Amino acid sequence: MKLNRFFSKINIINYGYLIFGSLIYSTGFVFFIVPHKLIIGGIVGLSMIINNFIAVPIGTITLIINIPIFLLGIKTLGSRFGIKTLLSLVSVSFFIDFFIYLFGKNPVTEDILASIIFGSMLIGVGLAFVIKANATTGGTDIIASIISKKTFLQIGQIILFVDGIIILIGIAVFKRIEMLPYAVIAIFVISKITDAVINGLNRKNIILIISEKHEEIRNFILENLNRGGTYLDSKGLYYKSRKKNIIFTALSKRETNKLRKKALEIDKEAFITVLDAYEVIGRGFTL
Repeated sequence: MKLNRFFSKINIINYGYLIFGSLIYSTGFVFFIVPHKLIIGGIVGLSMIINNFIAVPIGTITLIINIPIFLLGIKTLGSRFGIKTLLSLVSVSFFIDFFIYLFGKNPVTEDILASIIFGSMLIGVGLAFVIKANATTGGTDIIASIISKKTFLQIGQIILFVDGIIILIGIAVFKRIEMLPYAVIAIFVISKITDAVINGLNRKNIILIISEKHEEIRNFILENLNRGGTYLDSKGLYYKSRKKNIIFTALSKRETNKLRKKALEIDKEAFITVLDAYEVIGRGFTL
């Protein structure tokens, strides 16, 4: 049973999100941030600073720092920092070292502002996919969660404080005060892009269908889309004594298009309402 759940469609999709997110996240750092020695916080930023003093790859340093933080997170916060987060830590570290090994630390563009914007956008997109997979890239967010549990401080405040210290250390080590505004821009862009992508990935549709041929539409939802739903009892405004069945279901955008087309093929007079849902939680979506 556990093996079947591990290889379930949702888990396979989540692991795909995780690997893809780690790849994009690492790409943003290697090709846009690392070449210009831009410290924007996080464990990767700390690893870049340490790499300036010792000949150990940035990804390897990141993994070495993250593993004890990960173990402390499991001990303090529980098993929610499980296999997916561990896989994310390893993937990010691997991709960073792999890309640097293949391409070196050569910038895609010499324009620092363009690099910080493009790099931050890629990091934000990658981070969103990792979060969508119910994982984390580790590092400062785990540290913040641990400190928050032991104190009255909020996680966001702690992350900002820890990242701020790392940025200041980077400014001192590389002797580049101009790094500060770039770091502020990066943090802003990453947060905005991450939120935007997560909202887009989570968005689903709620569909309400009133039809005399509801049984055929119901069968299509169950058998062809492999989705569930609910019947809602209703009465019309004009004919209050006449009861109708309303099909209520939640689908992805692609499934919504299929159902809309099929429902109108079955019943040209079907009344269909499609609503946007910010998030759907339950079997088939998050379980």
